[in-house]
Amino acid sequence: MATPYKSAGDNDASASLCGWEFQVGAAICLFLDNIREATSIKVEGKKQDIEIFTDEKTYLAQAKSVQQMHDQSHWKEQLQRSIVSLSKYDDKQYELIYVSNLSDPLNIGDKSFTLGTDTEFNILSDESQKLIRGFADHKDFPKTVFRVKNHPFLWKRTWVVYYSPK
Repeated sequence: MATPYKSAGDNDASASLCGWEFQVGAAICLFLDNIREATSIKVEGKKQDIEIFTDEKTYLAQAKSVQQMHDQSHWKEQLQRSIVSLSKYDDKQYELIYVSNLSDPLNIGDKSFTLGTDTEFNILSDESQKLIRGFADHKDFPKTVFRVKNHPFLWKRTWVVYYSPK
């Protein structure tokens, strides 16, 4: 008896599962970072992957992961899509965050990314700053501060890049 479809194809959903686990883990970590002021959280919100609300501002985050930490094959597309999406909300009411579990999230060997550090945007190499600004919808993004923060969860190193307008 013939099946009603041509081929089952690739049924391996492990990449999708890894992405969802990573996104939920990143949301939990970001929520815990802001637990004192957070009023609510959404995963897969209307604007971004992660949305954390406070009385004064909203944290918007894009969370992108890879299954193998050193797999840099899609870093550029992930970063570009995230920065383009986040740069639409370059406003004082938002803090914008890019979360990645790549060991080198910008794939240019910036030594600013080390385990357990918080790094402001202005400390990143000129090349890193130029790369981030080059992906944004408008070239004055970010107007003030990016911060790179490491969250070691889900068995992989996770970088969190913050943008907070002053």
